[in-house]
Amino acid sequence: MYASDKNMIKTMKERRAIGEFVRGVSSARNWIRKNDGGDDDGGGNCRYPPANGRYHLYVAYNCPWCHRVLLARALLGLEDAISVDVLYPNRSSNDESSGPNLWKFCPEGQVGMNGQHTQFPECTEDSLRLFP
Repeated sequence: MYASDKNMIKTMKERRAIGEFVRGVSSARNWIRKNDGGDDDGGGNCRYPPANGRYHLYVAYNCPWCHRVLLARALLGLEDAISVDVLYPNRSSNDESSGPNLWKFCPEGQVGMNGQHTQFPECTEDSLRLFP
């Protein structure tokens, strides 16, 4: 870091006060992987081995973080172990019963603000039935 950079550094509290997005520390620091001699638990066993039905993802294709997770799932060969439900790319509006600005399942599509019905074939129902 250069001496001139010190003036540009603000505390997280100062950055949040002016409306800047400040990412918190991630609590997801472990990996889903096969027992390959790694030391997740100190004994050579993976703490979170892949197992069908154990893990499930809720993703929206218009979210860059979801996109990265889906890429990692594919690259690591975990498609069979981690199931996925795909959300509708638009969030709920103020007049919806679930509340405003929430991700939603909408495989049947919806009428947009332009009056046109839009449907995304990739969207699914909530297969685990955890969300209304």
